[in-house]
This record gives sequence, C-alpha cells and structure tokens, in this order.
Amino acid sequence: MIRINKNRFPKKTIITVGIIAALSIAAVTYVYGFNGNLFGWRSNQDSSNTGDYTPTTPEQQQSGEDIKNDTVNDQENPSKPTTDADTPASPVDQGSAKSTITLDISSLNQTNSTYQIRTLIGAVTNEGQCTLTLTKGGNTISKAVNVSALAKTSTCQGFDIPMNELTAGAWQLNVAFSNSTLTGTVTKNITIQ
Repeated sequence: MIRINKNRFPKKTIITVGIIAALSIAAVTYVYGFNGNLFGWRSNQDSSNTGDYTPTTPEQQQSGEDIKNDTVNDQENPSKPTTDADTPASPVDQGSAKSTITLDISSLNQTNSTYQIRTLIGAVTNEGQCTLTLTKGGNTISKAVNVSALAKTSTCQGFDIPMNELTAGAWQLNVAFSNSTLTGTVTKNITIQ
C-alpha cells in the first residue's frame, strides 16, 4: 500500500507562499492598473515624457545667483540702507527718463478737526516729495510733504487737511510722488461729511 505523507508541505510554508503571491499580485496591479500614481508615486514606464522642461540659460543662472547673493548680503547686513538702485526696475514713463512706480492710498480718515490722507509708495526711498491736490468744482487745495522710507516701501509723511478748509460733498483727490528717478500718481473720489 502507498502512503501519502500529508506533512510534505507544512501549513506555514503554504501560508507564506500564499502571502508572497498575494503581495506580488498587488504590486503588479498597483504599477500597471493605477500607473503607479495611487499614492503619488510614479512608475518609470514612460521615460520619454520629460514635460515642458527646458534647460536654463546662462543669463537665467546668473540672475538666480545675483538674487541669491543679494539675499545673503541683505541678511548679513540688515542695517544696510536700501537705495533707489536696490529697487527693481519699473516700466519707464515714455515722457521722461523716470521710472513709474505704484502709489496707493492706504488710509482716509475724517475727524472733527482734520481729514487725514495716508499713502504708500512702491519703492524704498527717502528722496522726493508728495503733492496732494483736492478739487471740488472751482475750489482747489494743494499740500506738499516729504517722503519717509519704510522697510519695503516708502510713505508720504501724511496729509492732515483742516476741516475748515473743506466743504461737505464729493471731492477728487490726487496724490503725485516724484524724485530724481521715480514718479507715481493715484487719483480717488472721496466724500467729505
């Protein structure tokens, strides 16, 4: 009589082989079924797809190095004053050699005694002057102030118009900034109460 040895393949071996086979099938299904991107991982099936990458030009590399060096120098010398030459170039005003920068009204506030106007200049500079012109019909009010540099911008030193110079109603507000290399302007309609 022939006896079959039932212990030829122990249960541990069968279970181990089954687990390895299941993991292998799962890995193949993952790579081919989901293109390897189920969890954000990518397979290298198509190495010819390089996207829109173009090598950097020497000018781009130099520009990056210049920016990096400027940043390092600024961190090493935090008290170094920023000059107009440190400000990125702006579009040049076609009518002059000055660069045009942004000028923004940052605050308008009416109190019982004054109308306060604050502005921000889109460059760091201590040089120049801001001129305010308020117009209502034939009535015009003009004021001029110097500028003060801030950390990343500058500001007109502030316009405080006495309320006894203003009448209630709609006014047109214009602030112009100018120095030897920069110019900017902003206009806004305001209502005096």
